[in-house]
Amino acid sequence: MKVNDIKIGTQLKLGFGIILICGVVLSFTSYRHTRQISAEITRLYNHPLQVRRALGALGSDILLIHRGMKDLVMVQALNDQEQIKTELELYKEDAFRQIDILYSRYLGPKSDIDSVHTCFIKWNTIREETIRLLESGRVQEAFERTKRNGVGGKYVDKISVHMRVIDEFARNKGDELYSKSITLSKALNIKLIVLILVIFIFSFVIIYLLIKNIRQPLNELTKATKLFREGNRGVRSNFKSANEFGYLSESYNELAENIDNEKKLTEKISTLSNDMLAHEDAHLFCHNLLKNLILNTEAQMGAVYLLNEEKTFYERFESIGLEDKGISHFSAKSHEG
Repeated sequence: MKVNDIKIGTQLKLGFGIILICGVVLSFTSYRHTRQISAEITRLYNHPLQVRRALGALGSDILLIHRGMKDLVMVQALNDQEQIKTELELYKEDAFRQIDILYSRYLGPKSDIDSVHTCFIKWNTIREETIRLLESGRVQEAFERTKRNGVGGKYVDKISVHMRVIDEFARNKGDELYSKSITLSKALNIKLIVLILVIFIFSFVIIYLLIKNIRQPLNELTKATKLFREGNRGVRSNFKSANEFGYLSESYNELAENIDNEKKLTEKISTLSNDMLAHEDAHLFCHNLLKNLILNTEAQMGAVYLLNEEKTFYERFESIGLEDKGISHFSAKSHEG
């Protein structure tokens, strides 16, 4: 089946339906692309960013604990020492929370976090020993342990070294995820642009075909109707189709043909009537009558026979195309001839 033979209503439904489906595909593709980019951003936030944030908080806790240990050795008042110990416990608890965050968010080897965790636990053991020495009155020995080159200070440096490993990995991972997000965004944008262009071209073709399939028969029928109204009774519509416009074209042709035939018949009747009324002589009247009849019926000959007074024979009164020796009369009773 040709496209032109499809019903106009069906063409419109199919055309707009396809355009609607293209719009749905475009919307779904845009939504899917947005979800993918959002997933990359979420991954970037939940892993490298959270890891570096936890490292920052852990480093702050370690520095505060290290400074608190020095303050603990230097203060004399018991109330101040108790307050510092309380703060140290809070910092230690927060440090363990940050380490738990690292375990859940870090994308690198878990052994990197194990190193930090192990060193932090050993450092806590050293701090507890330092506090025990301080409480036993061995202040100078406790003070030496808190120095940079002391046993406590060395473990702070070890923890910092292990934390830098984690930080380096997290930073590189963040750069990698960011680069992937940019690449993904560009690729998705290209796909989206291509899809939009394809949908635009496809929609343009559909609209063009719909307009063509409607405008062409309308123009054909309008042109034929205009010429027919201007007096060209022989003009007909050349559009043929199985749809509504094809049926309308056939109906127009039939109507124009009927009008043309009626017009011709009226003209013939008028001409014949005028010729009949123009002559008083019977022979001239019959001669013109036969001439018009032969012309309109495309006959080769014609004759007029009249019944005689005795009503026994039909005698030839006037003829065209017949020789004199032709049938001159025939019986009114036997109907021969």
